Amino acid sequence: LDPLFCLGMLALQQARPGEAADLFGRVYRSAGRRAAPERAELLWSARYHEALSLQRDGQEGPAREALAEVAAAGRPDLPPVPEPLADAARAPCRAG
Repeated sequence: LDPLFCLGMLALQQARPGEAADLFGRVYRSAGRRAAPERAELLWSARYHEALSLQRDGQEGPAREALAEVAAAGRPDLPPVPEPLADAARAPCRAG
């Protein structure tokens, strides 16, 4: 999963937001199936970056949903969102 996350970051940096969103979404879904507390940082970083990628790709609705999930500190069936990441996700939610 770490290599997929890195590929997502590369795609995002190279202005390929649709591809980045797909890669981050794959990491999020895969890490979520394992739901191990030690993978929380990767899981929620992937979801956060998926939201940023969706936003850059013009997919505002899905981007808002993903950001809201991270800002709300996650879901009960997954490890908690690290607080600094939840705080970062709350800023765009307040602005939008």
